[in-house]
Amino acid sequence: MSGLEAEAHLSSGVWRFRSSVDVFYNSFKNKIVSAPTEDPYLWMMYNLGEAEVYGVDSMLSLRYESSVSAGVRAGYAWQGGTAIPYQARGSADVTADVKYQGWSAAVRWCRRGTRQDSYGEEMRPYSLLDMTFGKTWKRISAELSARNLLDRGYEIIKGYPMPGINFIAGIQCGF
Repeated sequence: MSGLEAEAHLSSGVWRFRSSVDVFYNSFKNKIVSAPTEDPYLWMMYNLGEAEVYGVDSMLSLRYESSVSAGVRAGYAWQGGTAIPYQARGSADVTADVKYQGWSAAVRWCRRGTRQDSYGEEMRPYSLLDMTFGKTWKRISAELSARNLLDRGYEIIKGYPMPGINFIAGIQCGF
């Protein structure tokens, strides 16, 4: 495994900028993967043998910190080489958030590119949009997330459909 990483950080008063790029190359002699069989309750481990994977991970973020905190973060990843089941060739995500007096809101968009299933068949790409709202008090925080707001039908693993629009709520207490 080898790689090259570069990062840049800039700050000016209330503004923060950060970026990173990671270029990588991985060579495996015995790449083991797990994938479903025709029986949805039975997964099988198998050895791909030798695999070479190379690619780029990149990220940019801009943040404003004052009485209001707001930011945006964007990332992109691409990989080539041996096709590993369910690994997207390209993926992108963008997140924007704002925080004010204990309240928070965030929106996230992500896109997963073309991938192959364990039989080598191409799976279609998909995009998701999520939103999260939260409130923090002294030692307690509450959060409500709405996932897959565009109600897209997609599968991360072939034959295992993911839910349409769904909601997750949570409460955390700190001691």
